[in-house]
Amino acid sequence: MKQPAYALDAQRRPIVLQAIRDHEDFRRWCLHAAHVRSNNVHLLVAGERAPERMMTEFKTWASRALNDAGLDELNRKCWTHGGSTRHLFTDDSVLEAVHYVVYRQGATMSVVVHDDYRAPLSKGAG
Repeated sequence: MKQPAYALDAQRRPIVLQAIRDHEDFRRWCLHAAHVRSNNVHLLVAGERAPERMMTEFKTWASRALNDAGLDELNRKCWTHGGSTRHLFTDDSVLEAVHYVVYRQGATMSVVVHDDYRAPLSKGAG
């Protein structure tokens, strides 16, 4: 690493989450769930692009939003190269992944959940 690890603190997490929501809206994708944590971001999104390309676009929009906020030096790296992507093919696997993103990451930080999943999640939370 050429720079110290980047932490998304309480000031930066909402900026990243809003950038994710803005880009999802711009692309007309469907954001099922997002959880922006201090050292990683979990997204569950459906769209018409390859997941790797979607991840790159989300990182770009989040980086731009963080730069616009003026909280870091402009050459500050926020993200590692790449990331994990998975394809989900059934409604049950999507619901399970939403539950994982929202509830199985530790303390809740900056989270958004699509309205379609709020009721089923409240029944299975814990």
